Amino acid sequence: MPSIIKLVVEGKADKKFLQDLASSIGNNLSEDNFIVTGGFSPTWIQNHYPSVMTAIAEGLRPVLIVDANSDFNHRRADLDAQLAAANLTGTPYFILPNNHHNEKKG
Repeated sequence: MPSIIKLVVEGKADKKFLQDLASSIGNNLSEDNFIVTGGFSPTWIQNHYPSVMTAIAEGLRPVLIVDANSDFNHRRADLDAQLAAANLTGTPYFILPNNHHNEKKG
């Protein structure tokens, strides 16, 4: 079955998690299913706009998956603003919970 989505993720760990999740229910996600960005920034959408637009031109639906880091609401507002500025409002996204809460400090 051909792919219909392009997952835009921050890093390799996010990609691996999603590949393992899909595999556990009998689906496979290949390298072609992903755009790995290397981390979120204030210009995240702008920096990866050409890749997202290529996916759209290929008939794929981009789905953004980012980490909340310390503030879920701030990340959502930032993502909404970036999508609006890029005229990509309505692009689906998922914000994963903070994945650093168990790290030792010091």
